[in-house]
Amino acid sequence: MNYNFGERPLPGSPVQSGQTAEIGFWQNKHGQNLIKSLNGGPTSTQLANWVATTFPNMYGATSGPNNLIGKTNAEVAALFTALFKRTGQTSPGGPPKLDAQVLATALAVYVTNQTLAGTTAVAYGFLVTEYGVGAATYNVGGNGAAFGVASNVSISVLGLLLAVNDRTANGLLYDLDGSGTISDTERTLRTQANDVLAALNELGRI
Repeated sequence: MNYNFGERPLPGSPVQSGQTAEIGFWQNKHGQNLIKSLNGGPTSTQLANWVATTFPNMYGATSGPNNLIGKTNAEVAALFTALFKRTGQTSPGGPPKLDAQVLATALAVYVTNQTLAGTTAVAYGFLVTEYGVGAATYNVGGNGAAFGVASNVSISVLGLLLAVNDRTANGLLYDLDGSGTISDTERTLRTQANDVLAALNELGRI
C-alpha cells in the first residue's frame, strides 16, 4: 500500500542516452512541467517524500535549507529553480551549480523508474524502465575521492547519490565536519562531484 520507495537493484549497464537530462532541461518549461505532473499533479508529495527519505542528509534535514519533507511537486520545481540560479556569490563554496546537478540526478532516477513515476517521463524523451537510471553505472574517472571509491571505478547512479548524501550535513553538500561552512578540502570534493554529475547529466542529451 502506498508504495513510494525505490528498491536498490544490482548495478546494471552503463548510463545511456535518454536516462538523464542537463540541468537546463529541469529549469526550462518542459522540465518544470514534468516535475509538476508526476504522480497526479503539482500538489502530489510522493516525489518530495521519496527524495527526502532516500537522501535524508540532503533533503530530509528539518533544519536544512533544502528540506523536502511533505513538499509538493510545485515546491520541488521551485527548489530546483532556486538551486539552478545560484552564483559564485550565493554558493557555499566550489561550483555554484553542484546542488542543481545533484537534484537533477535524483530527479532522473525518479522519473526513469516506472515503479516510482509510471511512464509520465516517456513523453519528454526519457527512457523509462523497471529500475531506471538509478541502476545504471557510471565511471567516476579521477574523481573517486568525492564518492569514497578508487579512481576509474564504475558505480551505480543511485550509489553516487547515496555517497553524496553520506558526505552531507544538514543539507550542505560535502560539509564533512558539520561546521556549516565549506573548507578548501571540502571545496575540492565538491568540484570533483560536480565534474562527475555534470558529465553524467549531459550524457542523457535530453
